[in-house]
Amino acid sequence: MAGAIEAGTMGQLLREAAARFGSAEAVVGNGTRLTFDALDERSRVTARHLLGRGVGKGDRIGVSFGNGPDFIVALTAVCRIGAIAVPISTFAPGRELHRLIRHGDMAGVLTASHVVGVDQVRRLEQAVPGLAGSERPQLALPAAPMLRWIEFTTGDVATAWVSSPGDHGVLGLVDEELLAAVEAEVTPYDVCLMIHTSGTTADPKGVPHLHDTVTFRARDLAERMQFAAGDRTYTSQVLFWIGGLTMSFVTSLAAGGTSIWHERFDAGEVLRLIERERISRLAIYPHQVEQLLAHPEFASTDRTSLRIADPRLAPDGASSALLTPDGDRMALGMTETFGPYSWGSGGSGPIAPIESVQPGLEVRVVDPDLEPVADGGTGEICLRGRCVTPGYHRRPRDSGFDADGWFHTGDRGRRDGAAIHFLGRMVEMIKTSGANVAPAEVVEALLAVDGVAEAYVVPLEDPLRGEVVAAAVVLDADSDLDAHDLQAALRGNLSPFKIPGAIGIFSSQEIPWTPTFKVRRPELTDMISARTASAPR
Repeated sequence: MAGAIEAGTMGQLLREAAARFGSAEAVVGNGTRLTFDALDERSRVTARHLLGRGVGKGDRIGVSFGNGPDFIVALTAVCRIGAIAVPISTFAPGRELHRLIRHGDMAGVLTASHVVGVDQVRRLEQAVPGLAGSERPQLALPAAPMLRWIEFTTGDVATAWVSSPGDHGVLGLVDEELLAAVEAEVTPYDVCLMIHTSGTTADPKGVPHLHDTVTFRARDLAERMQFAAGDRTYTSQVLFWIGGLTMSFVTSLAAGGTSIWHERFDAGEVLRLIERERISRLAIYPHQVEQLLAHPEFASTDRTSLRIADPRLAPDGASSALLTPDGDRMALGMTETFGPYSWGSGGSGPIAPIESVQPGLEVRVVDPDLEPVADGGTGEICLRGRCVTPGYHRRPRDSGFDADGWFHTGDRGRRDGAAIHFLGRMVEMIKTSGANVAPAEVVEALLAVDGVAEAYVVPLEDPLRGEVVAAAVVLDADSDLDAHDLQAALRGNLSPFKIPGAIGIFSSQEIPWTPTFKVRRPELTDMISARTASAPR
């Protein structure tokens, strides 16, 4: 590979990619094909429109689309003018969506009439109090006080509160010269985007990242994971979280490869994509691999193009790991570091030990007194340096950081000479198919259901998803709710992956407690598993 693009800002990355790769395909999905030239052009047109409607540097703009070109065009347009793109989870319903918009201080939202088959007018009106009754496109809602407009970039939406592109699309006033001048004022150390992820509390965590982080990681990860010009990558990981950005889009953009998208995973459609699009890199979850293997079209599908994929999917075999040129495997990564930050060659488990880290990053393991542990000691893994988030949105600087600037990851590790072995999480969190779930958020949603007196949420091990959410619920004396009723009640307020797949109904006396009034979680997990009639989804 000649070398991935070196750029300081999103605008520079897009322009350099267009100059270097031009007519090659950059993004394919949902019936749209964009070359590098066309991606840059569409992004610039949308950026000029945003400037014409008054969006400025530092404004937070929600981006709500499914995986595909529309999401990528909107996100890059927001970033290149110095505004901050805030991707919105397509999973988030009701109260959860309202929280994202309000917590993210979004001044505007770009979306489509339908996203992943869901009517976005109905979704937004159900989420934001007062929106349905608004009679003007310039919003003024106490429930979302920073929000001023919502714009639908596709589809004919006749709603009073919709701000259409024609209202502010003053492209004649915002020409290419002005756009270039605006981009020149964006620095590598301005915030580029903010990803929301689950914290240990019920509230979301807003994780901002600088332009330098996005462009540096694009180049670094493309080279470490051996992305090449002409590679054609499909991932089921979503663009509104770190996975879809780092495992495909920004890495492909920097390397000159093609990122291929579909709004939702469907085994038959992915098999057809592999054959039709000659996909060379396939990054999907283990349970999705099993779905491909079990599909009736699997044997007849031409899969000879696969180079990086589960070896069972490629007729001639393939590498299942995203290896560095030295043969190292991916170790740990997180939203706060914009994806994987460490690599290693040893270990037999799914996560390699930390043996090397990205340039500009320091790593250590500390004890409760914040002193580095000796060889063989265990403690919390801490990071400091380039590409670590500058700090959580709307939280004090010391939230996650100590006085010396070390970020505390919440991961437990053991020092083994120059290597660090991952031992699990130190904080209460459920990890299901790569997504974080805060038990406190699920407990809060369960307690809001009429008839629920107590609720306790724990993880259940799952061979394909890692963990799934499980709950023990104590009902009011006069309640006859069952597990199916509770799951149905949660669907309006929680993303599908947060809804417990296993719910056990217990009396208050059955909940196991320690002498210090803490729930015995391992024992409760076994009780839920024994009581639920069906396996967790």
